[in-house]
Amino acid sequence: MQELEALARKLALAYFVQRDYETILEYLSPEFSWIGTGEVEIGKGTAQLRRYFKQERSTYEGAFTIERAWYHTVFSAPEMAVVTALLDVSSDPKSGMVMEMPLRFSAVYRREQGRWLLVHLHNSVAYTEQEKYPFLNPAAAQKNYNLLKKAVVQAKNQDALTGIYNLEGFVQRAGELRCGPQQRQYALVKFGINNFRYINRVCGFDTGDAVLCSIAGSLKEFCRTCEACGRVEKDVFALLLAYKGKADLDQRMEKLRQRLLSPEIKRKIGAEISFTAGVYLPADLCAEPMKDMLDKAFIAMESCKGEARKNKLLYYDPAMNEQRFEEERLMRQAPEALEKGEFCLYLQPQLELAEETLAGAEALVRWQRPDGTVLLPDQFIPMFEHNGFILEFDFYMLEVLCRQLRAWLDTGFEIKPISINQSRRHLCSEGYLERFCAMVDRYKVPHECIVFELTESAFVEFGGETMALARQLHQQGFLLAIDDFGTGYASLHSVSRMAADILKIDRSLLENFETNPRSRVILQKVVEMARETQMISVCEGVETPEQKGYLKQLGCDWIQGFLYARPMPAQAFGQNCLKRR
Repeated sequence: MQELEALARKLALAYFVQRDYETILEYLSPEFSWIGTGEVEIGKGTAQLRRYFKQERSTYEGAFTIERAWYHTVFSAPEMAVVTALLDVSSDPKSGMVMEMPLRFSAVYRREQGRWLLVHLHNSVAYTEQEKYPFLNPAAAQKNYNLLKKAVVQAKNQDALTGIYNLEGFVQRAGELRCGPQQRQYALVKFGINNFRYINRVCGFDTGDAVLCSIAGSLKEFCRTCEACGRVEKDVFALLLAYKGKADLDQRMEKLRQRLLSPEIKRKIGAEISFTAGVYLPADLCAEPMKDMLDKAFIAMESCKGEARKNKLLYYDPAMNEQRFEEERLMRQAPEALEKGEFCLYLQPQLELAEETLAGAEALVRWQRPDGTVLLPDQFIPMFEHNGFILEFDFYMLEVLCRQLRAWLDTGFEIKPISINQSRRHLCSEGYLERFCAMVDRYKVPHECIVFELTESAFVEFGGETMALARQLHQQGFLLAIDDFGTGYASLHSVSRMAADILKIDRSLLENFETNPRSRVILQKVVEMARETQMISVCEGVETPEQKGYLKQLGCDWIQGFLYARPMPAQAFGQNCLKRR
Protein backbone atom coordinates (compact mmCIF):
# COMPACT_ATOMS: atom_id res chain seq x y z
CA MET A 1 0.00 0.00 0.00
CA GLN A 2 2.80 2.41 0.88
CA GLU A 3 4.41 1.68 -2.49
CA LEU A 4 1.23 2.65 -4.37
CA GLU A 5 0.65 5.79 -2.31
CA ALA A 6 4.27 6.84 -2.83
CA LEU A 7 3.83 6.30 -6.57
CA ALA A 8 0.64 8.43 -6.56
CA ARG A 9 2.51 11.17 -4.68
CA LYS A 10 5.39 11.02 -7.20
CA LEU A 11 3.02 11.36 -10.16
CA ALA A 12 1.18 14.28 -8.52
CA LEU A 13 4.45 16.15 -7.97
CA ALA A 14 5.59 15.43 -11.54
CA TYR A 15 2.30 16.70 -12.98
CA PHE A 16 1.56 19.77 -10.85
CA VAL A 17 4.88 20.97 -9.44
CA GLN A 18 7.63 19.71 -11.77
CA ARG A 19 5.48 19.70 -14.95
CA ASP A 20 7.48 16.64 -16.03
CA TYR A 21 5.18 14.89 -18.50
CA GLU A 22 7.78 12.37 -19.70
CA THR A 23 8.16 10.90 -16.20
CA ILE A 24 4.38 10.47 -16.03
CA LEU A 25 4.30 8.61 -19.35
CA GLU A 26 6.81 6.06 -18.00
CA TYR A 27 4.26 4.90 -15.42
CA LEU A 28 1.27 4.55 -17.76
CA SER A 29 -0.09 1.29 -19.13
CA PRO A 30 -0.41 1.11 -22.95
CA GLU A 31 -4.17 0.77 -22.28
CA PHE A 32 -4.32 3.91 -20.08
CA SER A 33 -7.59 5.89 -20.06
CA TRP A 34 -8.80 8.87 -18.06
CA ILE A 35 -11.82 10.99 -17.18
CA GLY A 36 -11.08 14.62 -16.40
CA THR A 37 -13.01 17.58 -15.05
CA GLY A 38 -14.08 18.91 -18.43
CA GLU A 39 -17.54 18.12 -19.76
CA VAL A 40 -16.19 15.97 -22.60
CA GLU A 41 -12.77 15.19 -21.17
CA ILE A 42 -12.55 11.44 -21.62
CA GLY A 43 -9.48 10.00 -23.28
CA LYS A 44 -7.46 6.87 -23.88
CA GLY A 45 -3.94 6.01 -24.99
CA THR A 46 -0.65 7.81 -24.58
CA ALA A 47 -0.83 9.39 -28.06
CA GLN A 48 -4.03 11.25 -27.15
CA LEU A 49 -2.57 12.14 -23.75
CA ARG A 50 0.50 13.70 -25.38
CA ARG A 51 -1.78 15.95 -27.42
CA TYR A 52 -3.66 16.87 -24.26
CA PHE A 53 -0.40 17.73 -22.47
CA LYS A 54 0.70 19.92 -25.38
CA GLN A 55 -2.59 21.81 -25.39
CA GLU A 56 -2.47 22.21 -21.61
CA ARG A 57 1.08 23.63 -21.67
CA SER A 58 0.06 26.21 -24.27
CA THR A 59 -2.71 27.34 -21.92
CA TYR A 60 -0.58 27.55 -18.76
CA GLU A 61 3.20 27.09 -18.74
CA GLY A 62 3.78 27.68 -15.03
CA ALA A 63 3.83 25.28 -12.09
CA PHE A 64 1.24 24.66 -9.38
CA THR A 65 1.55 24.51 -5.61
CA ILE A 66 0.06 21.61 -3.66
CA GLU A 67 -1.32 23.11 -0.44
CA ARG A 68 -2.74 19.93 1.05
CA ALA A 69 -2.47 16.29 -0.01
CA TRP A 70 -3.96 13.03 1.22
CA TYR A 71 -3.41 9.57 -0.33
CA HIS A 72 -5.17 6.37 0.63
CA THR A 73 -5.21 2.84 -0.84
CA VAL A 74 -8.88 1.83 -0.88
CA PHE A 75 -8.42 -1.51 -2.66
CA SER A 76 -5.45 -3.80 -3.21
CA ALA A 77 -5.09 -7.21 -4.86
CA PRO A 78 -2.05 -9.04 -6.30
CA GLU A 79 -2.61 -7.63 -9.81
CA MET A 80 -4.93 -4.62 -9.29
CA ALA A 81 -5.21 -1.71 -6.86
CA VAL A 82 -7.09 1.59 -6.41
CA VAL A 83 -5.68 4.69 -4.72
CA THR A 84 -7.74 7.76 -3.82
CA ALA A 85 -6.11 11.21 -3.52
CA LEU A 86 -7.38 14.58 -2.29
CA LEU A 87 -5.32 17.64 -3.30
CA ASP A 88 -5.71 21.39 -2.88
CA VAL A 89 -3.88 22.91 -5.84
CA SER A 90 -3.25 26.55 -6.70
CA SER A 91 -1.50 28.31 -9.62
CA ASP A 92 1.38 30.77 -9.41
CA PRO A 93 -0.12 34.26 -8.76
CA LYS A 94 2.67 35.84 -10.84
CA SER A 95 1.46 34.03 -13.94
CA GLY A 96 -1.61 36.22 -14.19
CA MET A 97 -3.88 33.18 -13.94
CA VAL A 98 -5.48 32.57 -10.55
CA MET A 99 -6.72 29.03 -9.94
CA GLU A 100 -7.51 27.33 -6.64
CA MET A 101 -8.91 23.84 -6.96
CA PRO A 102 -9.85 21.13 -4.47
CA LEU A 103 -9.18 18.04 -6.60
CA ARG A 104 -10.11 14.41 -6.11
CA PHE A 105 -8.49 11.49 -7.92
CA SER A 106 -9.25 7.79 -8.21
CA ALA A 107 -6.26 5.97 -9.68
CA VAL A 108 -6.55 2.36 -10.90
CA TYR A 109 -3.21 0.49 -11.00
CA ARG A 110 -2.45 -2.84 -12.65
CA ARG A 111 0.71 -4.91 -12.28
CA GLU A 112 2.26 -5.39 -15.72
CA GLN A 113 5.59 -7.18 -16.25
CA GLY A 114 6.48 -6.94 -12.60
CA ARG A 115 5.70 -3.24 -11.98
CA TRP A 116 2.66 -1.14 -11.11
CA LEU A 117 1.34 0.94 -14.02
CA LEU A 118 -1.55 3.39 -14.06
CA VAL A 119 -4.35 1.99 -16.20
CA HIS A 120 -7.15 4.48 -15.44
CA LEU A 121 -7.46 7.87 -13.73
CA HIS A 122 -10.68 9.63 -12.72
CA ASN A 123 -10.33 13.33 -11.77
CA SER A 124 -13.04 15.58 -10.33
CA VAL A 125 -13.31 19.01 -8.70
CA ALA A 126 -15.12 19.22 -5.36
CA TYR A 127 -18.43 21.12 -5.51
CA THR A 128 -17.81 23.59 -2.66
CA GLU A 129 -21.38 24.88 -2.58
CA GLN A 130 -22.47 21.54 -1.14
CA GLU A 131 -19.63 21.15 1.33
CA LYS A 132 -22.02 21.57 4.28
CA TYR A 133 -24.24 18.73 3.10
CA PRO A 134 -22.78 15.28 3.81
CA PHE A 135 -24.97 13.38 1.38
CA LEU A 136 -24.42 11.61 -1.91
CA ASN A 137 -26.25 12.74 -5.00
CA PRO A 138 -27.41 9.31 -6.27
CA ALA A 139 -28.22 10.44 -9.81
CA ALA A 140 -24.90 12.23 -10.32
CA ALA A 141 -22.98 9.42 -8.68
CA GLN A 142 -24.65 6.81 -10.88
CA LYS A 143 -23.94 8.89 -13.99
CA ASN A 144 -20.27 9.27 -13.08
CA TYR A 145 -20.02 5.59 -12.19
CA ASN A 146 -21.51 4.56 -15.53
CA LEU A 147 -19.06 6.82 -17.38
CA LEU A 148 -16.17 5.37 -15.42
CA LYS A 149 -17.33 1.80 -16.00
CA LYS A 150 -17.80 2.42 -19.71
CA ALA A 151 -14.35 4.01 -20.01
CA VAL A 152 -12.66 1.17 -18.12
CA VAL A 153 -14.43 -1.51 -20.17
CA GLN A 154 -13.59 0.37 -23.36
CA ALA A 155 -9.95 0.67 -22.38
CA LYS A 156 -9.83 -3.03 -21.55
CA ASN A 157 -11.33 -4.19 -24.86
CA GLN A 158 -10.00 -1.56 -27.26
CA ASP A 159 -6.65 -1.44 -29.02
CA ALA A 160 -4.97 1.76 -27.84
CA LEU A 161 -3.29 2.50 -31.19
CA THR A 162 -6.00 1.78 -33.77
CA GLY A 163 -9.23 2.18 -31.78
CA ILE A 164 -10.70 -1.14 -32.93
CA TYR A 165 -11.07 -4.19 -30.68
CA ASN A 166 -8.01 -5.82 -29.15
CA LEU A 167 -7.86 -9.60 -28.72
CA GLU A 168 -10.08 -9.73 -25.63
CA GLY A 169 -12.55 -7.26 -27.07
CA PHE A 170 -12.75 -9.15 -30.37
CA VAL A 171 -13.28 -12.48 -28.63
CA GLN A 172 -16.08 -11.01 -26.53
CA ARG A 173 -17.82 -9.23 -29.42
CA ALA A 174 -17.45 -12.16 -31.82
CA GLY A 175 -18.84 -14.46 -29.14
CA GLU A 176 -21.91 -12.25 -28.80
CA LEU A 177 -22.49 -12.14 -32.55
CA ARG A 178 -21.99 -15.80 -33.42
CA CYS A 179 -24.57 -17.06 -30.89
CA GLY A 180 -27.01 -14.20 -31.38
CA PRO A 181 -30.73 -14.62 -32.10
CA GLN A 182 -30.25 -14.40 -35.87
CA GLN A 183 -28.61 -17.54 -37.20
CA ARG A 184 -25.96 -16.52 -39.72
CA GLN A 185 -23.16 -18.38 -41.42
CA TYR A 186 -19.89 -16.93 -40.16
CA ALA A 187 -16.25 -17.26 -41.19
CA LEU A 188 -13.38 -16.47 -38.87
CA VAL A 189 -10.50 -14.77 -40.71
CA LYS A 190 -7.04 -14.01 -39.34
CA PHE A 191 -4.55 -12.19 -41.52
CA GLY A 192 -1.04 -10.82 -41.11
CA ILE A 193 0.79 -8.13 -43.07
CA ASN A 194 3.68 -9.64 -45.01
CA ASN A 195 7.10 -8.09 -44.31
CA PHE A 196 5.61 -5.46 -41.99
CA ARG A 197 8.88 -5.11 -40.08
CA TYR A 198 10.50 -3.80 -43.28
CA ILE A 199 8.02 -0.92 -43.36
CA ASN A 200 8.97 -0.09 -39.76
CA ARG A 201 12.64 -0.32 -40.60
CA VAL A 202 12.62 1.65 -43.87
CA CYS A 203 9.82 4.17 -43.27
CA GLY A 204 9.98 4.47 -39.48
CA PHE A 205 7.76 3.27 -36.66
CA ASP A 206 5.46 6.30 -36.89
CA THR A 207 4.69 5.39 -40.49
CA GLY A 208 4.25 1.75 -39.45
CA ASP A 209 1.70 2.86 -36.85
CA ALA A 210 -0.05 4.96 -39.51
CA VAL A 211 -0.26 1.86 -41.74
CA LEU A 212 -1.87 -0.14 -38.92
CA CYS A 213 -4.34 2.68 -38.23
CA SER A 214 -5.20 2.92 -41.93
CA ILE A 215 -5.87 -0.83 -42.06
CA ALA A 216 -8.03 -0.60 -38.93
CA GLY A 217 -10.04 2.23 -40.48
CA SER A 218 -10.58 0.19 -43.64
CA LEU A 219 -11.72 -2.80 -41.58
CA LYS A 220 -14.27 -0.69 -39.68
CA GLU A 221 -15.73 0.54 -42.97
CA PHE A 222 -15.60 -2.96 -44.45
CA CYS A 223 -17.45 -4.73 -41.63
CA ARG A 224 -21.22 -4.77 -41.46
CA THR A 225 -23.13 -4.22 -38.21
CA CYS A 226 -23.41 -7.99 -37.72
CA GLU A 227 -19.61 -8.45 -38.06
CA ALA A 228 -16.53 -7.68 -35.98
CA CYS A 229 -12.89 -6.76 -36.52
CA GLY A 230 -9.90 -6.46 -34.20
CA ARG A 231 -6.13 -6.06 -34.02
CA VAL A 232 -5.20 -9.20 -32.11
CA GLU A 233 -1.40 -9.01 -32.32
CA LYS A 234 1.25 -6.54 -33.53
CA ASP A 235 0.44 -6.65 -37.26
CA VAL A 236 -2.18 -9.40 -37.20
CA PHE A 237 -5.92 -8.67 -37.52
CA ALA A 238 -9.03 -10.81 -37.07
CA LEU A 239 -12.45 -10.65 -38.71
CA LEU A 240 -15.75 -12.39 -38.04
CA LEU A 241 -17.56 -12.19 -41.38
CA ALA A 242 -21.06 -13.26 -42.38
CA TYR A 243 -20.98 -14.99 -45.75
CA LYS A 244 -23.14 -16.99 -48.16
CA GLY A 245 -20.44 -19.25 -49.62
CA LYS A 246 -16.73 -19.48 -50.40
CA ALA A 247 -17.11 -17.57 -53.66
CA ASP A 248 -18.79 -14.72 -51.80
CA LEU A 249 -16.11 -14.72 -49.11
CA ASP A 250 -13.26 -14.79 -51.66
CA GLN A 251 -14.83 -11.84 -53.47
CA ARG A 252 -15.16 -9.82 -50.27
CA MET A 253 -11.57 -10.49 -49.24
CA GLU A 254 -10.36 -9.35 -52.66
CA LYS A 255 -12.29 -6.10 -52.22
CA LEU A 256 -10.67 -5.69 -48.80
CA ARG A 257 -7.21 -6.22 -50.30
CA GLN A 258 -7.83 -3.48 -52.88
CA ARG A 259 -8.80 -0.88 -50.27
CA LEU A 260 -6.74 -2.03 -47.31
CA LEU A 261 -4.65 1.17 -47.28
CA SER A 262 -5.73 4.74 -47.86
CA PRO A 263 -4.25 6.43 -50.98
CA GLU A 264 -2.38 8.84 -48.69
CA ILE A 265 -0.61 6.02 -46.82
CA LYS A 266 0.20 4.23 -50.09
CA ARG A 267 1.92 7.35 -51.37
CA LYS A 268 3.77 7.75 -48.08
CA ILE A 269 5.31 4.26 -48.03
CA GLY A 270 5.76 4.15 -51.80
CA ALA A 271 4.81 0.47 -52.03
CA GLU A 272 1.87 -1.89 -51.99
CA ILE A 273 1.45 -4.23 -49.06
CA SER A 274 0.23 -7.80 -49.14
CA PHE A 275 -1.32 -10.05 -46.55
CA THR A 276 -1.76 -13.75 -45.91
CA ALA A 277 -5.13 -14.77 -44.50
CA GLY A 278 -6.25 -17.97 -42.83
CA VAL A 279 -9.95 -18.80 -42.77
CA TYR A 280 -11.79 -21.16 -40.46
CA LEU A 281 -15.36 -22.17 -41.35
CA PRO A 282 -16.88 -23.68 -38.19
CA ALA A 283 -19.53 -26.33 -38.58
CA ASP A 284 -21.19 -25.19 -35.35
CA LEU A 285 -20.56 -21.57 -34.42
CA CYS A 286 -21.32 -22.03 -30.73
CA ALA A 287 -19.57 -25.36 -30.21
CA GLU A 288 -15.96 -24.13 -29.88
CA PRO A 289 -14.24 -21.48 -27.79
CA MET A 290 -13.50 -18.42 -29.90
CA LYS A 291 -9.75 -18.55 -29.18
CA ASP A 292 -9.61 -22.16 -30.44
CA MET A 293 -11.23 -20.98 -33.65
CA LEU A 294 -8.69 -18.18 -33.94
CA ASP A 295 -5.92 -20.75 -33.52
CA LYS A 296 -7.28 -22.76 -36.45
CA ALA A 297 -7.43 -19.66 -38.64
CA PHE A 298 -3.82 -18.94 -37.62
CA ILE A 299 -2.73 -22.49 -38.54
CA ALA A 300 -4.22 -21.95 -42.00
CA MET A 301 -2.47 -18.58 -42.30
CA GLU A 302 0.90 -20.05 -41.32
CA SER A 303 0.62 -23.06 -43.64
CA CYS A 304 1.64 -20.96 -46.65
CA LYS A 305 5.31 -20.05 -46.90
CA GLY A 306 7.58 -18.03 -49.14
CA GLU A 307 6.44 -15.93 -52.06
CA ALA A 308 3.15 -17.84 -52.23
CA ARG A 309 2.09 -15.89 -49.12
CA LYS A 310 1.33 -12.72 -51.06
CA ASN A 311 -2.41 -11.91 -50.81
CA LYS A 312 -3.16 -15.57 -50.21
CA LEU A 313 -6.44 -16.77 -48.70
CA LEU A 314 -6.14 -20.24 -47.16
CA TYR A 315 -8.94 -22.30 -45.65
CA TYR A 316 -8.31 -24.41 -42.59
CA ASP A 317 -8.16 -28.15 -43.13
CA PRO A 318 -7.60 -30.73 -40.34
CA ALA A 319 -4.64 -32.01 -42.35
CA MET A 320 -2.89 -28.74 -41.54
CA ASN A 321 -2.71 -29.89 -37.93
CA GLU A 322 -0.93 -33.03 -39.07
CA GLN A 323 1.49 -30.91 -41.09
CA ARG A 324 2.16 -28.79 -38.04
CA PHE A 325 2.80 -31.84 -35.87
CA GLU A 326 5.15 -33.20 -38.56
CA GLU A 327 7.11 -29.94 -38.57
CA GLU A 328 7.42 -30.06 -34.78
CA ARG A 329 8.60 -33.67 -35.00
CA LEU A 330 11.23 -32.72 -37.58
CA MET A 331 12.38 -29.88 -35.37
CA ARG A 332 12.90 -32.27 -32.47
CA GLN A 333 14.90 -34.59 -34.73
CA ALA A 334 17.11 -31.86 -36.23
CA PRO A 335 19.86 -31.71 -33.54
CA GLU A 336 20.41 -35.48 -33.68
CA ALA A 337 20.31 -35.39 -37.50
CA LEU A 338 23.05 -32.76 -37.39
CA GLU A 339 25.24 -35.04 -35.25
CA LYS A 340 24.65 -37.99 -37.58
CA GLY A 341 25.52 -36.02 -40.73
CA GLU A 342 22.11 -36.31 -42.38
CA PHE A 343 22.35 -32.82 -43.89
CA CYS A 344 24.18 -33.19 -47.22
CA LEU A 345 25.98 -30.50 -49.21
CA TYR A 346 24.62 -29.86 -52.71
CA LEU A 347 25.94 -27.36 -55.25
CA GLN A 348 24.21 -25.68 -58.18
CA PRO A 349 26.66 -24.48 -60.86
CA GLN A 350 26.53 -20.93 -62.27
CA LEU A 351 27.41 -20.20 -65.91
CA GLU A 352 29.46 -17.20 -67.06
CA LEU A 353 27.52 -16.14 -70.17
CA ALA A 354 30.18 -14.39 -72.23
CA GLU A 355 32.62 -17.33 -72.32
CA GLU A 356 30.10 -20.13 -71.56
CA THR A 357 32.30 -21.40 -68.71
CA LEU A 358 31.79 -22.28 -65.06
CA ALA A 359 31.62 -19.07 -63.02
CA GLY A 360 30.91 -20.45 -59.58
CA ALA A 361 28.22 -22.28 -57.65
CA GLU A 362 25.71 -21.88 -54.84
CA ALA A 363 25.98 -24.15 -51.81
CA LEU A 364 22.63 -25.77 -50.96
CA VAL A 365 21.48 -28.50 -48.60
CA ARG A 366 19.32 -31.61 -48.59
CA TRP A 367 18.16 -33.54 -45.53
CA GLN A 368 18.80 -37.21 -46.26
CA ARG A 369 16.67 -39.04 -43.69
CA PRO A 370 17.33 -42.61 -42.49
CA ASP A 371 14.16 -43.91 -44.22
CA GLY A 372 15.51 -42.76 -47.60
CA THR A 373 13.34 -39.67 -48.01
CA VAL A 374 15.02 -36.42 -48.99
CA LEU A 375 13.73 -33.10 -47.70
CA LEU A 376 14.28 -29.86 -49.64
CA PRO A 377 15.34 -26.66 -47.82
CA ASP A 378 11.86 -25.11 -47.96
CA GLN A 379 10.64 -27.99 -45.79
CA PHE A 380 12.93 -27.26 -42.84
CA ILE A 381 14.90 -24.00 -43.19
CA PRO A 382 11.88 -21.77 -42.28
CA MET A 383 11.47 -23.82 -39.07
CA PHE A 384 15.15 -23.40 -38.24
CA GLU A 385 14.83 -19.65 -38.81
CA HIS A 386 11.79 -19.42 -36.58
CA ASN A 387 13.24 -21.10 -33.51
CA GLY A 388 16.87 -19.97 -33.83
CA PHE A 389 18.39 -23.37 -34.71
CA ILE A 390 19.54 -21.72 -37.95
CA LEU A 391 22.45 -20.10 -36.08
CA GLU A 392 24.03 -23.47 -35.29
CA PHE A 393 22.95 -24.97 -38.61
CA ASP A 394 24.62 -22.25 -40.72
CA PHE A 395 27.99 -22.88 -39.08
CA TYR A 396 27.58 -26.63 -39.51
CA MET A 397 27.03 -26.23 -43.26
CA LEU A 398 29.88 -23.72 -43.48
CA GLU A 399 32.20 -26.31 -41.97
CA VAL A 400 30.94 -29.00 -44.38
CA LEU A 401 31.67 -26.66 -47.30
CA CYS A 402 35.12 -25.69 -46.00
CA ARG A 403 36.05 -29.34 -45.48
CA GLN A 404 34.99 -30.14 -49.06
CA LEU A 405 36.85 -27.15 -50.51
CA ARG A 406 40.00 -28.17 -48.65
CA ALA A 407 39.73 -31.67 -50.09
CA TRP A 408 39.38 -30.32 -53.64
CA LEU A 409 42.29 -27.93 -53.19
CA ASP A 410 44.49 -30.72 -51.83
CA THR A 411 43.78 -32.86 -54.90
CA GLY A 412 44.63 -30.05 -57.33
CA PHE A 413 41.22 -28.80 -58.43
CA GLU A 414 40.71 -25.20 -59.55
CA ILE A 415 38.05 -23.66 -57.27
CA LYS A 416 35.54 -21.07 -58.43
CA PRO A 417 33.70 -18.82 -55.89
CA ILE A 418 31.06 -20.73 -53.92
CA SER A 419 28.22 -18.69 -52.40
CA ILE A 420 26.82 -19.75 -49.05
CA ASN A 421 23.55 -18.50 -47.57
CA GLN A 422 23.67 -16.98 -44.10
CA SER A 423 20.67 -16.09 -41.96
CA ARG A 424 20.10 -12.43 -41.14
CA ARG A 425 19.81 -13.52 -37.51
CA HIS A 426 23.62 -13.58 -37.44
CA LEU A 427 23.73 -9.81 -37.95
CA CYS A 428 22.68 -9.33 -34.33
CA SER A 429 25.18 -11.90 -32.98
CA GLU A 430 28.27 -10.50 -31.29
CA GLY A 431 31.53 -11.90 -32.65
CA TYR A 432 29.82 -13.53 -35.62
CA LEU A 433 32.30 -12.51 -38.31
CA GLU A 434 35.27 -13.53 -36.15
CA ARG A 435 33.75 -16.98 -35.75
CA PHE A 436 33.00 -17.16 -39.49
CA CYS A 437 36.60 -16.28 -40.39
CA ALA A 438 38.00 -18.71 -37.81
CA MET A 439 36.00 -21.56 -39.38
CA VAL A 440 37.28 -20.77 -42.89
CA ASP A 441 40.85 -20.34 -41.69
CA ARG A 442 40.78 -23.62 -39.78
CA TYR A 443 40.61 -25.40 -43.16
CA LYS A 444 42.97 -22.91 -44.82
CA VAL A 445 40.43 -22.03 -47.50
CA PRO A 446 41.34 -18.87 -49.45
CA HIS A 447 38.75 -16.22 -48.59
CA GLU A 448 38.16 -15.35 -52.25
CA CYS A 449 36.67 -18.84 -52.71
CA ILE A 450 33.61 -17.98 -50.60
CA VAL A 451 30.77 -15.57 -51.37
CA PHE A 452 28.78 -14.45 -48.34
CA GLU A 453 25.09 -14.34 -49.36
CA LEU A 454 22.24 -12.45 -47.67
CA THR A 455 18.67 -11.96 -48.90
CA GLU A 456 17.51 -8.57 -50.15
CA SER A 457 15.23 -8.21 -47.11
CA ALA A 458 18.23 -8.49 -44.77
CA PHE A 459 19.94 -5.62 -46.60
CA VAL A 460 16.84 -3.47 -46.07
CA GLU A 461 16.03 -4.50 -42.49
CA PHE A 462 19.63 -4.35 -41.25
CA GLY A 463 20.99 -1.66 -43.57
CA GLY A 464 23.55 -0.19 -41.16
CA GLU A 465 24.71 -3.55 -39.83
CA THR A 466 25.01 -4.94 -43.36
CA MET A 467 27.08 -1.98 -44.57
CA ALA A 468 29.47 -2.49 -41.65
CA LEU A 469 29.59 -6.23 -42.36
CA ALA A 470 30.34 -5.57 -46.04
CA ARG A 471 33.34 -3.42 -45.13
CA GLN A 472 34.67 -6.08 -42.79
CA LEU A 473 34.12 -8.88 -45.33
CA HIS A 474 36.00 -6.94 -47.99
CA GLN A 475 38.85 -6.32 -45.58
CA GLN A 476 39.01 -10.08 -45.05
CA GLY A 477 38.92 -10.82 -48.79
CA PHE A 478 35.37 -12.28 -49.01
CA LEU A 479 32.70 -11.26 -51.52
CA LEU A 480 29.15 -10.21 -50.56
CA ALA A 481 26.02 -11.04 -52.58
CA ILE A 482 22.44 -9.74 -52.45
CA ASP A 483 20.15 -12.74 -52.92
CA ASP A 484 16.53 -12.79 -54.16
CA PHE A 485 16.65 -9.21 -55.49
CA GLY A 486 13.20 -8.13 -56.65
CA THR A 487 11.17 -9.80 -53.89
CA GLY A 488 11.29 -7.11 -51.16
CA TYR A 489 11.11 -3.37 -50.56
CA ALA A 490 14.63 -2.33 -51.57
CA SER A 491 14.77 0.60 -53.95
CA LEU A 492 17.38 0.95 -56.68
CA HIS A 493 18.86 3.89 -54.75
CA SER A 494 19.21 1.93 -51.53
CA VAL A 495 20.77 -1.06 -53.29
CA SER A 496 23.26 1.19 -55.08
CA ARG A 497 24.52 2.34 -51.65
CA MET A 498 24.99 -1.20 -50.35
CA ALA A 499 28.58 -2.33 -50.73
CA ALA A 500 27.74 -5.67 -52.36
CA ASP A 501 29.75 -7.40 -55.09
CA ILE A 502 27.10 -9.67 -56.62
CA LEU A 503 23.43 -9.02 -57.36
CA LYS A 504 21.34 -12.20 -57.66
CA ILE A 505 18.16 -11.39 -59.58
CA ASP A 506 15.15 -13.38 -58.42
CA ARG A 507 13.46 -15.68 -60.90
CA SER A 508 10.20 -13.73 -60.53
CA LEU A 509 11.65 -10.86 -62.61
CA LEU A 510 12.26 -13.30 -65.47
CA GLU A 511 8.72 -14.68 -65.59
CA ASN A 512 6.60 -13.78 -68.64
CA PHE A 513 9.31 -11.56 -70.13
CA GLU A 514 8.40 -12.85 -73.59
CA THR A 515 4.83 -11.48 -73.40
CA ASN A 516 5.14 -8.65 -70.89
CA PRO A 517 7.01 -5.54 -72.13
CA ARG A 518 7.15 -4.08 -68.61
CA SER A 519 8.93 -7.19 -67.31
CA ARG A 520 11.56 -6.80 -70.04
CA VAL A 521 12.13 -3.13 -69.14
CA ILE A 522 12.46 -3.87 -65.41
CA LEU A 523 14.87 -6.74 -66.03
CA GLN A 524 16.95 -4.56 -68.37
CA LYS A 525 17.18 -1.75 -65.81
CA VAL A 526 18.20 -4.11 -63.01
CA VAL A 527 21.02 -5.56 -65.13
CA GLU A 528 22.11 -2.02 -66.08
CA MET A 529 22.06 -0.94 -62.43
CA ALA A 530 24.24 -3.89 -61.43
CA ARG A 531 26.74 -3.06 -64.16
CA GLU A 532 26.85 0.67 -63.37
CA THR A 533 27.33 0.01 -59.64
CA GLN A 534 30.09 -2.51 -60.43
CA MET A 535 28.19 -5.58 -59.25
CA ILE A 536 28.18 -8.95 -60.99
CA SER A 537 24.63 -9.73 -62.14
CA VAL A 538 23.40 -13.30 -61.69
CA CYS A 539 19.90 -14.26 -62.85
CA GLU A 540 18.33 -17.22 -61.05
CA GLY A 541 15.73 -19.67 -62.34
CA VAL A 542 16.85 -19.76 -66.00
CA GLU A 543 15.07 -22.72 -67.59
CA THR A 544 14.76 -22.04 -71.35
CA PRO A 545 17.17 -21.16 -74.17
CA GLU A 546 15.04 -18.07 -74.88
CA GLN A 547 15.61 -16.78 -71.35
CA LYS A 548 19.32 -17.42 -71.61
CA GLY A 549 19.55 -15.68 -74.99
CA TYR A 550 17.68 -12.61 -73.77
CA LEU A 551 19.85 -12.30 -70.65
CA LYS A 552 23.00 -12.58 -72.75
CA GLN A 553 21.64 -9.83 -75.01
CA LEU A 554 21.05 -7.60 -71.95
CA GLY A 555 24.62 -8.11 -70.79
CA CYS A 556 23.80 -10.21 -67.70
CA ASP A 557 27.05 -11.69 -66.36
CA TRP A 558 26.05 -15.09 -64.97
CA ILE A 559 23.00 -17.36 -64.96
CA GLN A 560 21.87 -20.09 -62.61
CA GLY A 561 19.04 -22.54 -63.26
CA PHE A 562 17.90 -25.91 -64.53
CA LEU A 563 18.82 -25.03 -68.13
CA TYR A 564 22.51 -25.13 -67.17
CA ALA A 565 22.50 -27.55 -64.24
CA ARG A 566 20.35 -28.74 -61.38
CA PRO A 567 21.64 -28.84 -57.80
CA MET A 568 23.88 -31.88 -57.40
CA PRO A 569 25.74 -33.63 -54.56
CA ALA A 570 29.17 -32.17 -53.83
CA GLN A 571 30.91 -35.32 -55.12
CA ALA A 572 29.12 -35.10 -58.49
CA PHE A 573 29.95 -31.39 -58.74
CA GLY A 574 33.65 -32.14 -58.24
CA GLN A 575 33.61 -34.90 -60.84
CA ASN A 576 31.54 -33.13 -63.51
CA CYS A 577 32.27 -29.43 -63.13
CA LEU A 578 35.73 -28.80 -61.65
CA LYS A 579 39.00 -28.86 -63.55
CA ARG A 580 42.46 -29.57 -62.25
CA ARG A 581 44.97 -26.73 -62.16
